[in-house]
Amino acid sequence: MTSIDYLEIANQITSRLAAVPNVGRVHHYQRNLTSLETVKAEFFDHNLGRIAAWTVSRESFTDTQSSNIENTRVATWVLRGYMSVEDAQATELLFQQVINDISAAFRPQDDLGDTVELIQPVQARTIGYTMLGKPDSGVLCHSAELVLQVQEFYQN
Repeated sequence: MTSIDYLEIANQITSRLAAVPNVGRVHHYQRNLTSLETVKAEFFDHNLGRIAAWTVSRESFTDTQSSNIENTRVATWVLRGYMSVEDAQATELLFQQVINDISAAFRPQDDLGDTVELIQPVQARTIGYTMLGKPDSGVLCHSAELVLQVQEFYQN
């Protein structure tokens, strides 16, 4: 296998994530939204009637020479998710279920449509809360950082 294009892997992860029920809007790059207006414009899901969104971004990778003509690259991809908190609707339960459903969507560990050699099981780095937008005028959201290790094997 030759080295796969970054965007092709990002699109495969994004597509699989977007197929998960109740996940909301999915962006194939990390969004840096600072105003409540842009948060609502980019993260509000009209089908769910709330802020519900995920971003996908590669955080790091290691590249190891396996032989004189082959390398193995293991990349860490981070899936960051947000859902507006609505206590009366018990959104905590819905958000936790979405996290479980995302984990299940990446099982069994496969080759992401023949773009990589192997993916590892999804790991939840953090699950908690965050304010999106400015702290004094933002919206309280459930948040999660899920980690997906992706292994590529390619010839030089």
